[in-house]
Amino acid sequence: DLHHISFSLRPETSMSEFKEHLRKEEVPITEGPALPDPTETYTSENCVHFRDPNGHFVEVHQWEVDADAR
Repeated sequence: DLHHISFSLRPETSMSEFKEHLRKEEVPITEGPALPDPTETYTSENCVHFRDPNGHFVEVHQWEVDADAR
């Protein structure tokens, strides 16, 4: 019962570049996080989701370093 899978962009790739790539490929996108969460830091500026060709729900967000992982 997987809801979605999430990926982070590499630091050298901007969210605007990624969104433009999806639009060129005519992939319908929705901006913002896949699941609403008041504690989440993802917004329409740094997160996008869409369905892959098999219908899986995919979320891609801007790369960021978790302070705890440093």
